[in-house]
Amino acid sequence: MPSPAGREKSGAIDPSAIWVIVFPSDYCAWFATASGILCKVVPSNPVMCIRRHNRGAAGSSTTELNIERVHKMRFGSARRRLGSLPSSCAQTAPPLRSPLFSRPRRRRRRRWLLGSLLGLLAVPLVLLGLLQSGLFAPIIEREAVNSLADLLPESLEAKIEGAEFGVKGLDGIGVSLEKLVLTDKQSGKLVFSTNAMRLGVRAISALRGKPQVRSLSLSGVEIRLPGPIGNTEGIPAISEIHTALGLLFDSTNRLFEQTTVNGSPVGIEISEMRLTGPGVPTGEILVKKAEILARPRQRALNAEISFRGEDIQVLAILSRDSPNDISVSLKADGVPLPIGALRTLFSAVEEDHSPGLTHPPVLASVAFIARRMPGDVPDELTFEIDPGTVPLKLDEGDFVDLSGRLKFSWMPESRVLSLLESPVRFGRSSGVLSGGIRDVSDSGIAGDTRDFQFEILLNDAISNPLDSPEPPVRFAARSVGTIAPEEGKAEISRIEIKSSAGYAEGVGTLDFTTAVPSAIFALSVSDFDLAGVKQFWPGSVARAARRWVLSNLAGGRVVEGDFLIAEPLRRRVEGSDEKLKGDTEVSLRVEGVRFDVAGDIPPVRDANGRVEFKDGETVILLESGTAYLPSGRTADASDGRLVIHPKDENGLVFADMDVKVAGTADALGELISYRPINARELRDYRPEELSGEADARVQMRFALNRREGAPPPDWTVTLDVRNAALSTPFEGRMLSEMSGRIEIDRRRADIDVSGKIDGFPAEISMIMPFGGAQIEASRDILLKLTDTDRQEIAPGLGDIVKGLTVLNVKSGGDDGHVSIDADLKDAALFLPWIGWTKGTGVQAEASFDLVSNDGETRISDFSLDGGSFSARGDITTGPSGVKSARFAKVSLNPTDDISVSVNRKGGRLEISISGTSFDARALIRHIRKELSAKGSGKGTPVDLTAKIAEVQGFGDESLRNLEVVMRHDGTAVTELTASAISAAGFPVNFSLRGARGDRTVRLEALDGGEVLRFLDIYGQIRGGVLTLALSGNGSDRLSGTVDLNDFRVFDEPRLNALVSTKAGESASINEAIGKEIDTREIRFEKASATVSLAPSILEIENAIIRGPEVGATFRGTVYDENEQMRIAGTFMPAYAINSLLSNVPIVGLVLGNGSDRALIGVTFLLAGDAKKPKITVNPLSLIAPGVFRSIFEFR
Repeated sequence: MPSPAGREKSGAIDPSAIWVIVFPSDYCAWFATASGILCKVVPSNPVMCIRRHNRGAAGSSTTELNIERVHKMRFGSARRRLGSLPSSCAQTAPPLRSPLFSRPRRRRRRRWLLGSLLGLLAVPLVLLGLLQSGLFAPIIEREAVNSLADLLPESLEAKIEGAEFGVKGLDGIGVSLEKLVLTDKQSGKLVFSTNAMRLGVRAISALRGKPQVRSLSLSGVEIRLPGPIGNTEGIPAISEIHTALGLLFDSTNRLFEQTTVNGSPVGIEISEMRLTGPGVPTGEILVKKAEILARPRQRALNAEISFRGEDIQVLAILSRDSPNDISVSLKADGVPLPIGALRTLFSAVEEDHSPGLTHPPVLASVAFIARRMPGDVPDELTFEIDPGTVPLKLDEGDFVDLSGRLKFSWMPESRVLSLLESPVRFGRSSGVLSGGIRDVSDSGIAGDTRDFQFEILLNDAISNPLDSPEPPVRFAARSVGTIAPEEGKAEISRIEIKSSAGYAEGVGTLDFTTAVPSAIFALSVSDFDLAGVKQFWPGSVARAARRWVLSNLAGGRVVEGDFLIAEPLRRRVEGSDEKLKGDTEVSLRVEGVRFDVAGDIPPVRDANGRVEFKDGETVILLESGTAYLPSGRTADASDGRLVIHPKDENGLVFADMDVKVAGTADALGELISYRPINARELRDYRPEELSGEADARVQMRFALNRREGAPPPDWTVTLDVRNAALSTPFEGRMLSEMSGRIEIDRRRADIDVSGKIDGFPAEISMIMPFGGAQIEASRDILLKLTDTDRQEIAPGLGDIVKGLTVLNVKSGGDDGHVSIDADLKDAALFLPWIGWTKGTGVQAEASFDLVSNDGETRISDFSLDGGSFSARGDITTGPSGVKSARFAKVSLNPTDDISVSVNRKGGRLEISISGTSFDARALIRHIRKELSAKGSGKGTPVDLTAKIAEVQGFGDESLRNLEVVMRHDGTAVTELTASAISAAGFPVNFSLRGARGDRTVRLEALDGGEVLRFLDIYGQIRGGVLTLALSGNGSDRLSGTVDLNDFRVFDEPRLNALVSTKAGESASINEAIGKEIDTREIRFEKASATVSLAPSILEIENAIIRGPEVGATFRGTVYDENEQMRIAGTFMPAYAINSLLSNVPIVGLVLGNGSDRALIGVTFLLAGDAKKPKITVNPLSLIAPGVFRSIFEFR
């Protein structure tokens, strides 16, 4: 630290030291950085203390000096040395109350400072008073007006209504001009007017006598532009950019010159300035506020402009070092671009294209930089257009954002306006645009000078639509073409897209000349990944087709494809409500794709087909493919067609699908179990229960854009099944070997198949309603049943039906009943209790309702129709046969009118028959058969009773009041009694007792001929008392006698043949007796014979017929098991006389050949068919008397 002596020698304060001066506590501490003195209040020590702090490399030290006395000091004496002052002397104690200055000196200093301050304040006040006095006003006004005149072009004339001088403090002087009007000197037309104008003058320049304008303020300005600036006829050529730049730089030079007055820049402020007149294309431009800041070699513009109803913020900086060294930089925010219609140009919402609809402009930021440099360097221009984010509407609630900053640069050497690399985004897609545009005249292509040629490149691009499920695709694109603004056309001669997915090319045209602007493009692709096509498919082109392809096709390739796009850029004709539609066509041939069908139905893979769009409809054609089901089953799909219709009036998009699917029955059963078909909701089943093969035709109509109120999907599945079967019972029956067609929809299943039900051949036709649908259920099942089949389905019917039965089961219900129509032509029907039979080949039909429950079969509403026979009733059968039957009306023949009741009691059937009329011919045959049958086998025991008012038999005979009681033990009739009254009023009684060898039969009738005709035994007899008595002899044979007394035989043809037949040269009986026997009616007194009745055989012995005219004896077989007859006998004419000799003893024995034979007779033989036997007569027997005639009898 320097010593005090050192300091005195130097006469200066050491800058490395900090002095701390301590004042009494009533002084404020202060800090002086210039001297390095720090003042601090020390209350405990009222003595002033100066501490010196030395700062150095070795550290710091403090030297403290105490002042004990107050010395009077004078500053300012140059001759006195600081070292001689008391402060530099050594002091042991500080003086008390020692101020820095004495009080008289402080007062003088204060007076001096106050005087200086008043002098400084007086000068401006005086100057301000001189300015306010108006002494300089004429000079200032004149100079201000002259300066304004220097700012105006020479072609304009200014007119000022008045001026006002004003002072704004010392800051400046203002000259206000009222109603400034500028007119064109040549035309006298108004060019400029302002309601108020103020010129700012520098105050100093006014005091010097040379007022200088430093600012200009305008308000309420109107500028009229009589015509366009420059050559604006049509769109300027690209080459005119050079001329426009020249105008820009010339205008900049004029701006600098006109805002420089007397070598000083002049700032301008403007408010409410309107640009009007024909030169303004939009009608008016309003400059709300503008400010031009003028600085040497620089001008700055800040303005707010209203243009087309939008506020534009403009900021510009103009720099000039020389007239040939200029740069102009401008940025404008909120510039309205007339492309607002772009927002809804691709919208599918009809209201967005209403005629007269206004579109707000797109507000963009525009910036450009223009530069002119000295020398031969060409002018430069670069500009940017940034419209921000423009939301493009594709559909209701569907928007995609378009954004990007387009950068342009003018290249004067090549006369090309270049689009510099400009990143753009379209939703999630992006790329870098570049390219250029130039005049056609500069490109070597013949055309109008106003036409332009362009080339646009898109590099480093990614296509990634928001609604596409595919991964992004990188690509590059290029388009080349020409624009003819005057014609309103743009021709794109080449479009190329190169990507990792494939290559596409095309051409296009934009036409704005017609009343309806249109866009026409043709693009073709080949061997292109389907994912790439989905990524590049424009969202506004064939919307329905695109949406479906995006959602339902995946993988594979587009082998070939064409996009023929023809779309109006306006959806309605202006001035009318006529809607305009596009004529776009799309055709894509795809291979190896995945085809999503609908809902949860598994997709079809490895599919080949086409996607087509035309006339607003999308058609997807499926040629082949395979559906892989979750269970591992597969089904082949082919011949498919999906049609997507345009949106309807409710905004719904419907699709119609028709596809063929082939595979196993279980695979197709699983396929149709998925939504939206969901067949298992209609009827529960498991796919594994199905077997066989099937072809299905699936037809469906559904809404692609389902919303509230949309109808549910409507579908139909038509199955052609082959050898199909169910492994589980269907309504209690097993179905197998089914072939035919099954059609299913949401409301019903229509089944038409043939196969087997429980192993029985059947043809099934059914309608099964689902879910309460108002459809009548029906069931037509055609069963071709053999006896064995029928026994398994309805046991017990074998007693009444035999042979092939065709059953048509028409309908059914929840109680298990079915309605059946039976074709009985090939079946035989039996009513064994009354002996009625319908043979095979006789047309007959039956209908009934059948219910099977717990082994019991109920047949209700039974109706049998066979033309000549019918029956109505109910039948109940069980495992053992018929349990009960009720036939309210039975007509087995046209005249029948009976009712039949059948009940099973224990092992027997009780049958009751009653009625007014019955044709008993079938019953008669049955009884005759029963009487002659061996009775083999075991049937059902029957108790039958009958009461019928009238019974018809054979030979047009009838019996009245027939009462019958019959018992049948299951093998044969054991008891039968019948009583009736003949038509002639005679009683008839018949009885049969016992069975087989113990049987007895008796018949008594007072009119035997009527009974014989009724029973179809012999029809040529009239009258007679008939008695029949037969009995068994321990075997199956019945034997006994038959007697018939006092009867007549009428028109017996065989008797006539017997008496009139000749053999060779011999005479006939008539010739022999010399008399013609009248065979038309022959009376007999008695006929008797011994008969033997065995199963299928009737033999007769010792038969004799005696009458006054003829008689006969005979014996033989009436019929055998082969229905053959052989009866031999002797016919005796004139029996009453001829038999007299036979009654003479010995002579009658020899000549008459017995008591019942006559002298003259002829032997005969009836042989052959029992119905039509042949008669043979032995003529030699006629001349052989008596006993010798037997030699000639037939054996």
